[in-house]
Amino acid sequence: MRTAIFSIALAAFAQLSTALPAPDASAAAPSAEKRDITHLYICDSSNFQGRCQNLEAERNRCYTLFNNWGDTVSSLGPDWGTTCTIWENNDCQGRSIGGIVSPGITNLDDAPWKFNDITSSYKCS
Repeated sequence: MRTAIFSIALAAFAQLSTALPAPDASAAAPSAEKRDITHLYICDSSNFQGRCQNLEAERNRCYTLFNNWGDTVSSLGPDWGTTCTIWENNDCQGRSIGGIVSPGITNLDDAPWKFNDITSSYKCS
């Protein structure tokens, strides 16, 4: 008799456990590796013309421009809500222009910038 009751209880538990919903993966805690990403849109001609690229940037990290972008930027603009600084040398060194916000700078050759074809690195926050 005890065996029959135990078998019935075990069968009921098995059915109950298979009916429970699976854990929701999206409800898990955010990954510690999640990065805070923004963008800086750069062009090699003024007024956002010519060759352009939307660069992905982790906030508060310095980036050196590669792939033929160093010393060629003539207009640039960050995402809304982002502030960027550009530098004349690699590794965010040398003369700089800070406080660049959306919509950006349409002509880096204009006063007071006079930074056309000089940008080599940048950092956004």
